[in-house]
Amino acid sequence: MINEFITYSLESSFALTLFLLVYLLFLRKETFFKWNRIYLMGSFFISLLFPFVELNIIQNNISSNIVNLPEIMVSQGGEMIASGLSFSYMNMCLSLVYLLVAIFLYFRFGSSLFFIIRLISRNTFRKEKHIYITETNQIGTPFSFLRYCFLPQDLKNGNRKMFLAVLNHEKVHIKQKHTFDRLFFEFLFPLFWLNPSMWLFRYLMQENHEYEADYVCVKKDELQSVDYQKCILSCASYSSIKILGNYFGVSQIKRRIVMITQKRSSVKRKWKYLLVLPVAAILLIACNNNKSNSNSSSTEKATPVKPIVGEHNKAAQNKTVVVEEKESDIKSADGETIYNIVDKNPQFPGGIPSLMRYLSENIKYPLLAKQNGTQGKVHLNFIIEKDGSIGKVKILRGIGDGCDQEAIRVVKNMPKWIPGENKGMMVRVSYNLPIKFSLKKKAGTTESTYKK
Repeated sequence: MINEFITYSLESSFALTLFLLVYLLFLRKETFFKWNRIYLMGSFFISLLFPFVELNIIQNNISSNIVNLPEIMVSQGGEMIASGLSFSYMNMCLSLVYLLVAIFLYFRFGSSLFFIIRLISRNTFRKEKHIYITETNQIGTPFSFLRYCFLPQDLKNGNRKMFLAVLNHEKVHIKQKHTFDRLFFEFLFPLFWLNPSMWLFRYLMQENHEYEADYVCVKKDELQSVDYQKCILSCASYSSIKILGNYFGVSQIKRRIVMITQKRSSVKRKWKYLLVLPVAAILLIACNNNKSNSNSSSTEKATPVKPIVGEHNKAAQNKTVVVEEKESDIKSADGETIYNIVDKNPQFPGGIPSLMRYLSENIKYPLLAKQNGTQGKVHLNFIIEKDGSIGKVKILRGIGDGCDQEAIRVVKNMPKWIPGENKGMMVRVSYNLPIKFSLKKKAGTTESTYKK
């Protein structure tokens, strides 16, 4: 589960990185702050949804396939190795680290909310229209949260114009509802802390919030641009507290001053936002290729392996697999269609890891095969019926000495699968499963295996 989520996080990171590259190269220096905010938040939402996008553009062009499950290796001691699967100690440690960091970040998020709620409950506010304002000595840097504005007491007792400039700045944050951006992002951030783009996004989002508030304050001309810059520098001397809020002067000071003095962008430069279209095209192509690769990795183009009958000796190991071309849909003897490609593949309860676990707990290395030194691959084909039960099981290629019978026994005794679907209907689906029986060459030889 955690491994799947990490994969999802990496796919989301890819999408967000592309959008942020466009922002950094073309949009960051523009003064379209509201448009930039829409672009950033839209990029964030799209990156979260991108891994769930599934296209079927090339589905009709796929050649006939039969789904092949991962190869299973059974050793003499009853151990099983699942080819391509890793359940290592290292994975468990990495998953644990991910969880611990996420828990810590959620704890910090909760502590910030608790701190603000305590500030609200302990202070008296005066109401100006829809905004609640208080002056207190309990905080350092002036900040706002939702409809609450917190200002240091000594700032009110100092320069009156500076106090009003800071107040107006925080009013802009409240009016533009910047806190909701922060809350939504900070709530999801602990889940995606592995995503490096999320850290950059946080910084750029806060930076744009400050740009927008600065722009509105200077536009009102309550203070001259130079005086407002001095105000930013003065407020930067206040001690900073890292909680959920919009801060006046604790970060991005140099860039804010540069942006205040910068000439306003021409409306014609808004064409740059159309650059989101090629980014979307890249994401769609990547999504399509990803699904295509996923399909091709779970299937083989030259599909069913011709059955070889009567192989009950070790010489069968050296025989060549004969491959036949078949249509993607195969008519069975009773007239019902058996599908090789469906919209939704059957699933073993719990997924592939649970299937591996089932096989490791139930498959045995036949005694006769041990005595004769028989080893090699047994290729099976079986049908998953409409109700998820296991239908006809046949050997496509065997090695004899009880290995074929053992493979058939274990497959026939599988619990019911979640049946496959095609065009909204439950259908019969054909699967191939290779099982490799392998004897250890030397005593004491060790391998990374699944043990019973």
